[in-house]
Amino acid sequence: MKPKFKDFYPVISIDSQTIQIGDEPNNAYEITDPDGILIKIIPCPNNQKTVNF
Repeated sequence: MKPKFKDFYPVISIDSQTIQIGDEPNNAYEITDPDGILIKIIPCPNNQKTVNF
């Protein structure tokens, strides 16, 4: 089993340092990720199964 966010809460890569979880107004959260670690760990739109640091 591969952990992931529910499809109800899409993970969107805004830019190289920001991700957004959810897409509903007043129910979406932007997370600043200056080191790019969360973008590598959270399976963003490409749904990778491995992480290369």
